[in-house]
Amino acid sequence: MGLCAFSFIFLLCKSMVKDEKLRYSVAYTAVVRVTHRKSGAFKEDCGAGDSTDRSIGTAVAHAMKSAITDAMKRASRHFGEKLGNCKFHCLKILSHFVVHYH
Repeated sequence: MGLCAFSFIFLLCKSMVKDEKLRYSVAYTAVVRVTHRKSGAFKEDCGAGDSTDRSIGTAVAHAMKSAITDAMKRASRHFGEKLGNCKFHCLKILSHFVVHYH
């Protein structure tokens, strides 16, 4: 179940490298499907995010949140300019929830 009568499906892929300075560089790509529950209409799009940090947890969290937020914004805009822009607040809340509780 999602916010605002929409549901979301996430597919994530990650890449991680540890450099000579003991920093973790993490990159995520996300494919998101946004479905309007009443009509069944759905839109999909992808997003990418990356982060570098000494803490692997911080690097993963920032990269994942960035990728999911980017993909959700892109997919929502396919429903129309007005919907894509007004859903920005809902998407920020949901991406925060997913990163911290996924």
